[in-house]
Amino acid sequence: MAEKQKELVDRTPKAVQSTDFASVYANFTKFENTPWDHKISFGEIIEQNPEGGTVEYHTAVTMSWPSVKVMAFYLALNIAFYEHEHGAIQIPKATLQPDIQHLADKPLQIEQLISEATKIRKIGAKKS
Repeated sequence: MAEKQKELVDRTPKAVQSTDFASVYANFTKFENTPWDHKISFGEIIEQNPEGGTVEYHTAVTMSWPSVKVMAFYLALNIAFYEHEHGAIQIPKATLQPDIQHLADKPLQIEQLISEATKIRKIGAKKS
Protein backbone atom coordinates (compact mmCIF):
# COMPACT_ATOMS: atom_id res chain seq x y z
CA MET A 1 0.00 0.00 0.00
CA ALA A 2 1.45 3.35 -1.02
CA GLU A 3 1.70 5.94 1.71
CA LYS A 4 -0.10 9.17 1.13
CA GLN A 5 2.05 12.25 1.39
CA LYS A 6 0.77 14.70 3.93
CA GLU A 7 0.18 18.13 2.50
CA LEU A 8 1.94 20.87 4.43
CA VAL A 9 -0.59 23.34 5.74
CA ASP A 10 0.10 26.82 7.05
CA ARG A 11 -1.32 26.64 10.56
CA THR A 12 -0.63 30.26 11.44
CA PRO A 13 -3.71 31.72 13.12
CA LYS A 14 -5.41 34.71 11.53
CA ALA A 15 -4.15 37.90 13.20
CA VAL A 16 -6.59 40.56 14.34
CA GLN A 17 -6.03 43.55 16.64
CA SER A 18 -8.14 44.00 19.73
CA THR A 19 -9.99 47.28 20.17
CA ASP A 20 -7.60 48.27 22.98
CA PHE A 21 -4.41 47.40 21.05
CA ALA A 22 -1.56 49.80 21.86
CA SER A 23 1.82 50.34 20.27
CA VAL A 24 4.41 51.58 22.77
CA TYR A 25 8.12 52.42 22.80
CA ALA A 26 10.63 50.77 25.13
CA ASN A 27 14.39 51.15 25.47
CA PHE A 28 14.75 49.09 28.64
CA THR A 29 13.62 45.60 29.64
CA LYS A 30 13.53 43.59 32.84
CA PHE A 31 13.21 39.80 32.96
CA GLU A 32 11.58 37.64 35.63
CA ASN A 33 11.46 33.84 35.53
CA THR A 34 9.52 31.04 37.12
CA PRO A 35 9.73 27.34 36.26
CA TRP A 36 6.49 27.76 34.28
CA ASP A 37 6.86 31.10 32.49
CA HIS A 38 8.92 34.17 31.68
CA LYS A 39 7.89 37.78 32.25
CA ILE A 40 9.33 40.69 30.27
CA SER A 41 8.68 44.19 31.60
CA PHE A 42 9.15 47.04 29.13
CA GLY A 43 10.04 50.58 30.08
CA GLU A 44 11.69 53.80 29.03
CA ILE A 45 14.65 55.53 30.61
CA ILE A 46 13.23 58.87 31.75
CA GLU A 47 16.30 60.15 33.60
CA GLN A 48 19.99 59.36 33.27
CA ASN A 49 22.62 60.23 35.86
CA PRO A 50 25.94 58.82 37.13
CA GLU A 51 24.06 56.66 39.67
CA GLY A 52 22.10 54.93 36.90
CA GLY A 53 18.98 57.00 36.36
CA THR A 54 15.30 56.08 36.36
CA VAL A 55 13.30 53.66 34.23
CA GLU A 56 9.54 53.99 34.01
CA TYR A 57 7.99 50.57 33.29
CA HIS A 58 4.72 50.69 31.37
CA THR A 59 4.03 47.18 30.06
CA ALA A 60 4.71 43.58 31.07
CA VAL A 61 4.15 40.42 29.06
CA THR A 62 4.21 36.95 30.61
CA MET A 63 4.74 34.01 28.28
CA SER A 64 5.15 30.25 28.55
CA TRP A 65 8.69 28.97 28.05
CA PRO A 66 7.86 27.35 24.68
CA SER A 67 6.43 30.68 23.48
CA VAL A 68 9.57 32.48 24.73
CA LYS A 69 11.75 30.08 22.75
CA VAL A 70 9.72 30.64 19.57
CA MET A 71 9.98 34.40 20.12
CA ALA A 72 13.75 34.13 20.69
CA PHE A 73 14.08 32.20 17.42
CA TYR A 74 12.18 34.85 15.47
CA LEU A 75 14.08 37.68 17.17
CA ALA A 76 17.38 36.00 16.24
CA LEU A 77 16.14 35.52 12.68
CA ASN A 78 15.15 39.20 12.42
CA ILE A 79 18.52 40.27 13.85
CA ALA A 80 20.25 38.01 11.33
CA PHE A 81 18.36 39.60 8.43
CA TYR A 82 19.00 43.11 9.74
CA GLU A 83 22.73 42.54 10.31
CA HIS A 84 23.09 40.86 6.93
CA GLU A 85 21.70 43.98 5.25
CA HIS A 86 23.03 46.72 7.57
CA GLY A 87 26.06 45.34 9.42
CA ALA A 88 26.59 44.23 12.98
CA ILE A 89 24.61 45.82 15.80
CA GLN A 90 26.99 47.04 18.49
CA ILE A 91 25.89 46.47 22.09
CA PRO A 92 27.10 49.28 24.37
CA LYS A 93 28.82 47.59 27.34
CA ALA A 94 27.23 50.09 29.71
CA THR A 95 23.82 48.57 28.94
CA LEU A 96 24.88 45.19 30.34
CA GLN A 97 25.41 44.04 33.90
CA PRO A 98 29.15 44.20 34.83
CA ASP A 99 29.51 40.40 35.11
CA ILE A 100 28.44 39.86 31.48
CA GLN A 101 29.90 42.96 29.78
CA HIS A 102 32.71 40.86 28.28
CA LEU A 103 30.09 39.03 26.21
CA ALA A 104 29.34 42.20 24.23
CA ASP A 105 32.68 41.71 22.43
CA LYS A 106 31.71 38.26 21.19
CA PRO A 107 29.45 37.68 18.21
CA LEU A 108 26.13 36.04 18.90
CA GLN A 109 26.10 32.40 17.88
CA ILE A 110 23.80 33.01 14.94
CA GLU A 111 26.25 32.72 12.04
CA GLN A 112 24.58 29.51 10.85
CA LEU A 113 21.16 31.12 11.26
CA ILE A 114 22.34 34.08 9.16
CA SER A 115 23.54 31.72 6.46
CA GLU A 116 20.34 29.67 6.42
CA ALA A 117 18.10 32.75 6.62
CA THR A 118 19.93 34.35 3.70
CA LYS A 119 19.42 31.20 1.60
CA ILE A 120 15.71 31.15 2.47
CA ARG A 121 15.31 34.84 1.67
CA LYS A 122 17.05 34.38 -1.70
CA ILE A 123 14.85 31.39 -2.56
CA GLY A 124 11.73 33.34 -1.56
CA ALA A 125 12.78 36.33 -3.68
CA LYS A 126 13.23 34.08 -6.73
CA LYS A 127 9.68 32.68 -6.30
CA SER A 128 8.11 36.16 -6.15
